[in-house]
Amino acid sequence: MNSIASDVLDIVREEEIEAATVRHRLLNPEVEMDLNSLAQNWFEVEVTLTVEGWGKAMSDPGLPGRIRGAFGAELLSAASPAARKGDACTWVPPCAFEVLFRKQGRMEPGFDFPSPWVIEVDAYRGNLLVRLRLFGFASEYVGAASEALAKALVCRLKQGNQRHCFLPKPQIIDRHIESVAGLQAEISSDLLRLDFLSPVLLSKKNVVHSPRSLITTVAVRLAGLARWHDAKLAMPNELIVEVSHRLNFEWFGAYDVKWIRQSNRQNKKLNMAGTIGQLEISGLARDVELVGLLLQFGNRFHIGADAAYGCGRFDLHL
Repeated sequence: MNSIASDVLDIVREEEIEAATVRHRLLNPEVEMDLNSLAQNWFEVEVTLTVEGWGKAMSDPGLPGRIRGAFGAELLSAASPAARKGDACTWVPPCAFEVLFRKQGRMEPGFDFPSPWVIEVDAYRGNLLVRLRLFGFASEYVGAASEALAKALVCRLKQGNQRHCFLPKPQIIDRHIESVAGLQAEISSDLLRLDFLSPVLLSKKNVVHSPRSLITTVAVRLAGLARWHDAKLAMPNELIVEVSHRLNFEWFGAYDVKWIRQSNRQNKKLNMAGTIGQLEISGLARDVELVGLLLQFGNRFHIGADAAYGCGRFDLHL
């Protein structure tokens, strides 16, 4: 093969890799959708693993974050050489670590692409249910993700702050995988209540004093996750800010929760704080459908800051 032909093949290969990168796909959505269209086309896959005898671990608010760290370490162990070095994956299609865990940078100034998954934990009959929810085209990696999560729970998960109680060696006794397509779009209630199941917080504000920021942040997060559905969300930020100022917010039974998160990237422990309680939203009037649908999305991917660490999970009562 002559040098010209070799150069052409190299260029073709580079273009192929670039077109296959996650960032390229996120930056080049196929369609533009409004909120209702995105609700109709929304899709996700849930992986639920049951860890025998670990129900007591639920009392530690840092548990989802530790699971996230173990999951990422397991994905990294099977990643491409480029991804393990911190560069964009050169495999076609990309490795699971590239899609699920590596930061894809900014969508636009001030807004990062969100991770296309969340982790939830529940206690059931003394066992621990660990739920991994994958959004959009990230669900194409459900096989690799479910295997990595199972191995992470068995081989990498540390007991953390539960040293005062006995927890057996982690063992997965059940696995369930379910696909979910579409979200309900009709809301008629004039009062919405959010019962937070995990601490909710904001990056730069006190969530008790500034709950309206939850509405604006959920809209920003949704715009990023729309890209994981190959869509650009047609919803002006100015509209959401205007709507948030027309609403009334009231907390009931709110209390602070504090815990410590180990940051492997920064190699240090971080003090974390959030709020548990019930948040009622009223004054919806003409905005009931918009706000209700936004919160239905938020119910799937959590709201506020640090959603990737299990924060901001809530039950929504319409």
